[in-house]
Amino acid sequence: MNRWEVSSLLPQRVLGVGSARCPPYRIRGTHAECLRTRGVSTKAIVYKHALRNAAAPELVVLSLEFIGMFGGALIIENMFALPGFGSFAFNSSIQGDIPVIMGITVFSVMLVVGVNLVTDLINGWLNPKARIF
Repeated sequence: MNRWEVSSLLPQRVLGVGSARCPPYRIRGTHAECLRTRGVSTKAIVYKHALRNAAAPELVVLSLEFIGMFGGALIIENMFALPGFGSFAFNSSIQGDIPVIMGITVFSVMLVVGVNLVTDLINGWLNPKARIF
């Protein structure tokens, strides 16, 4: 590992601490037991029922964590003196560079809208009841 990779380990850990959690089991045991009594195999219960039902809420949480980490990168980059988008935004706001701040804001909004759009499309694919069209 080179020097840059070693020096970026701590900021990566700090940024990832907020999203380090155990995903809860989101399917009721009675539903799985009912399927098991009907003769459905354990593999089919896990892949066709449990994961499909649990994927939509976890996907929403994952997208919110991604957006939150994007915002947290501004603080982490300034704390560890790393060059990046967050430090660029911070320095531009300190200097009062309005066009750059507007560009950063537009980019951030496009990123949030894009992540939410991809999340909604995947949710529509996972759960046909959630589709609009």
